[in-house]
Amino acid sequence: MLLLAAVLLVAWIGVRLWPSGGDDPRPAATPTAPRTTATPSGEKDGETTVSLTSSTTRCDPQDVRIVPSVRSGQRAGAPVQVDLAVSTTTTKPCTLTLTAKDVLAVVESGKTAVWDSSVCRSPVLADPVALSPGWSTVATTRWSGRGSGPGCSPKEGYASPGRYTLRVGTIGGEPGETTFRLGQRAPKPKPTKSSPSPKPSASGSSRPTPTPSASGR
Repeated sequence: MLLLAAVLLVAWIGVRLWPSGGDDPRPAATPTAPRTTATPSGEKDGETTVSLTSSTTRCDPQDVRIVPSVRSGQRAGAPVQVDLAVSTTTTKPCTLTLTAKDVLAVVESGKTAVWDSSVCRSPVLADPVALSPGWSTVATTRWSGRGSGPGCSPKEGYASPGRYTLRVGTIGGEPGETTFRLGQRAPKPKPTKSSPSPKPSASGSSRPTPTPSASGR
C-alpha cells in the first residue's frame, strides 16, 4: 500500500509539472514602477507640454523655496524684471498665496541694503502660484529699480549702475539668491531740430492784375 501511494504521488507531481502543449505561454506578471503625476499631454514644434496636478490647498510658506534670477542686459534707471523659480518641499500639490508678511526680499550693493520689501510692505508675488511636488513654477515679477528709503516713496532715486545681490525667501523657508549687474542708463533721445518753414517765393500761383492802358480811357 505504501509503495502504491508513492507511485501515485510521483505520477501526480509529474502531471502538475509537465508543460502544457500551448506555443504561447503567458508571461508572469511583473511589478511596474509608479508614474509621476506630471505626464506629457502633447508636443508641438519639439516642445513638450506637461500637465501637473494642482490643488487649492494653501501652501505652508515654510515648505516653499524661491530661487530668483535676473535677466542680463537690464539697465539702471528703469524697472528690473525678475524671474522666481518657486517649488514646494512637500509631497502634495498646493497653491502658494503670499502676503507681505510671508516673504522677504532684499536687494543689496555690497553689504548695503538698497531695497527692502519689508519697508515697502508689498508682496513679492501678487498672484497665487500653483505648485506640484518635484517641479518648479516660474513666476515673473519686477523690482521698481528704485531704493526703498525710509518709507518706500515713489520719488526715491534709481539704483546706480553696478553689481547687486538679490535675496528672496519665505519666513521660515530656505532663501535663494542671485547676483546681477545693471548697465549704464539708456541715453535720453536728443531733440531733433525742426526744419524751417519755406519762405514764399516771388513767383506765386496767383496771376497779376492787368493795368488799363492809356488808349482805353
